Formats: sequence, structure tokens, C-alpha cells
Amino acid sequence: DVMWDAGKLRFYASFTFAAGVVAGLIGIGGGMVLGPLMLVLGIHPRVSSATTATMIVMTSSSVAIMFVTSGLVPWKYALFFFCICFCGAIVGKKYIDAYVRRTGMASILIGILATLIAL
Repeated sequence: DVMWDAGKLRFYASFTFAAGVVAGLIGIGGGMVLGPLMLVLGIHPRVSSATTATMIVMTSSSVAIMFVTSGLVPWKYALFFFCICFCGAIVGKKYIDAYVRRTGMASILIGILATLIAL
């Protein structure tokens, strides 16, 4: 657990605000910025990975819904790619969880997070 004090709270709040601004200006998900910060703060890699994934899902889903409702993307295409991505996420999650359980190496989550951020 993170031991919160006033300094960490100010630092985390300002970094979160900056992540929101960068996410809005550039179009990247806030989770890509906050994921490494959570690791620096000492949050467990599984918690950091799950929180980052949730933030990225929320950001990308809202943008996808915006494009579909504005008519820029046909809803049939959006539905098709949603199904493909959903299946890929389930398969990936299954294999990564099995790997972490078998080896006990949660560091694979940090490696995947770093690779996604680098892309």
C-alpha cells in the first residue's frame, strides 16, 4: 500500500491533472501516462496494470462512441472491430494470467505496459 502524505498527494494530483491535459491535447490515454507513475509510487504491478487498462478502455471507448455517433465511422465496422478486440483481450488476459500464476513473475505486466507506451 502507498503511504500517503501531503507531498505525495500534491505530486500525484498535479501529475494526474497534467496527464488529463496531455490526454486531451494529444489524444493519448491518461493511463499511458499514469501507469509508470503508479509503479514509481510503489503500487503493485497488477493493480497498476488493471487501473491503467481501465483508464485506457474508458478513454478509447468514449472516443469510439463519439466517432460512431457523429457518423464518421459506420456502426457495423465499429461493432465488428469491437468484437475482434474483445476476443483478443480475453485471449491475451487468459494467457498472461496463466503465465503470471505459473511463474510468479508479475514483471511481465511491467514489460507489456512499457512496450505499449513505447509504441
